[in-house]
Formats: sequence, C-alpha cells, structure tokens
Amino acid sequence: GCSVTGGYVYRGGALPGLVGRYLYGDHCSNRVFSFRWSEGGVTDAIELTADLDPEGLIQGLSSFGEDAAGELYVTSRGGSVFRIEAE
Repeated sequence: GCSVTGGYVYRGGALPGLVGRYLYGDHCSNRVFSFRWSEGGVTDAIELTADLDPEGLIQGLSSFGEDAAGELYVTSRGGSVFRIEAE
C-alpha cells in the first residue's frame, strides 16, 4: 500500500471474533487489515478485505470511526460510510 489509515481496537458486540483486534487500512489499495497486540508486539496479523468489502465498495478508504457501542465504521473519500458488521 501507500498510505496507512489508522483505525480502532474493536470493542463491539456484533463480531465476537474481532474483539480486541486493531483494524486499520490502506488508502490506495482500499485493503483492511487487523492484528492483536500481545506482550509488547504484533501477533496474529490478518487481512480482512475479502470479509469486510467483498464487492469492492470502499474506494479511497479515508478513516475509521467508532460508535458508543464499540461498533466500527469505515469512510471513503467519496463520503460513504460503511458499518463493519456480520454478513
């Protein structure tokens, strides 16, 4: 990628498998990644793009957001907001 876009640690309830994972992305490739932080280092790094955006709708990934319930959102350069949720 060319530009890392920082995200959040997932603390929501809708996706138990993501709890405690940091989600972030790349603006140029629109790819979303995740890892866990353990004992002072990155562990279990994975790419989530195919799961979160299988149709390639996120174009120009620009930011992440979090609501009061700990659910996460991704925004695109065009102004779209996408909630990260189960299929």
